[in-house]
Amino acid sequence: MNDSGETDAIELLIDETEDPYMGPVDHEIAAWIAQRVPYVRHLEPCRCIAFRRRDSGEIVYGGAFNEFRGRDVQYHAACDDPAVLTRSRIRLLFEYPFEQLGVERISCVIAASNKRSRRVVEGLGWKLEGTIRKFYADDEDGHLFGILKSDCKWIE
Repeated sequence: MNDSGETDAIELLIDETEDPYMGPVDHEIAAWIAQRVPYVRHLEPCRCIAFRRRDSGEIVYGGAFNEFRGRDVQYHAACDDPAVLTRSRIRLLFEYPFEQLGVERISCVIAASNKRSRRVVEGLGWKLEGTIRKFYADDEDGHLFGILKSDCKWIE
């Protein structure tokens, strides 16, 4: 166990190359997310963060940040095992864009039919900011969510 009482079976996976756009780990995580999120086709270029199992190297959670706009960044995520999202790991996921990337807000769009993801982001403190009509290729609407650094309960 580590200091926060979590098992060491899960490790943080983040690209530490000097490339400001993407390194090999970013490509791996982005491909993993794209396989799981039906509407995601073009994440790259992006910077990514993930958790993987130490024993198998299997990614169990991945998040990709793209479309940097100075104060805002777009977020895409996929998760195979929600149990890995402990409080300290959720804190890491918010510290990365707010502290390392220096944005003031994070945005994400969730398909209107994806009720599970909507419940997750709302539980984490994201706010519904609007509906983007016919956002997806099959004419499904997208719900735009945002979270401000000043409203994020997960960072100091």
